[in-house]
Amino acid sequence: MNEKPKASVGDRVRVYKNLKNGQWSVQVKVPGKGWRLSTYVDSIVLTDAVPICSESGAARIRRRQEREVVAKIEGMLWSFDSRPVLNMPYRAVRYNPFRGDQFNYEDGSVFQSCRVAYFTPRAACFYSQGGE
Repeated sequence: MNEKPKASVGDRVRVYKNLKNGQWSVQVKVPGKGWRLSTYVDSIVLTDAVPICSESGAARIRRRQEREVVAKIEGMLWSFDSRPVLNMPYRAVRYNPFRGDQFNYEDGSVFQSCRVAYFTPRAACFYSQGGE
């Protein structure tokens, strides 16, 4: 039986919104196998976060008019509890493949990186002190 790899604090992970269950999916890199699903969570905090987007995947979504996961945020797992950082100043980020190939802030500027990214059941928020 294939057991899911475990994501631990300090691991490099990728996070994306699960299109079926609405939770955040967390992937870890498994040597020799690539990125594999570890768990689903309602909240998570990453440090040193960067976007991972597939331009060809976004083009495919626009062409087919079907949803699929083509964009993720990669960073170091800091916590599975976002409550300690909820009072930090933040900027919300969105990804919409029908509007572009990148993550964007609400003002339309492109998200490139941030020091802390926290994901709640409702949103992905990014604290950019010293980042983009």
